[in-house]
Amino acid sequence: MKIKSHTKLNLYSFISIGISAVIYFIFMIMDIFYPPKDNELFLLITISLILVISIIGMIYSILSSKSLREREISNICVPKVDLFLTIAALIINVGIVVLTLPALIITIKFMYF
Repeated sequence: MKIKSHTKLNLYSFISIGISAVIYFIFMIMDIFYPPKDNELFLLITISLILVISIIGMIYSILSSKSLREREISNICVPKVDLFLTIAALIINVGIVVLTLPALIITIKFMYF
């Protein structure tokens, strides 16, 4: 069975959300059990990694919505579930980017200023 391109892109979007969540929870667990004295560099690396992965997931969501739009233009039936999952993945990834970007700016500010 061939998987449609927008389904693969949705899968990649949700995988990026899962990876971001796993990285965040690993960071929180490490911060609780092994509190480093100067963890700004580790925090900077973690936040940057979450930001990059979420931006990649956001790009996959945008490509998936473009694929769904092309199917809709060519009069191919687009299931509402696919449309909902694409919009949900895009909103979640944008939310992660919006929440992570200020944390990255604050971390850089405290490290270098």
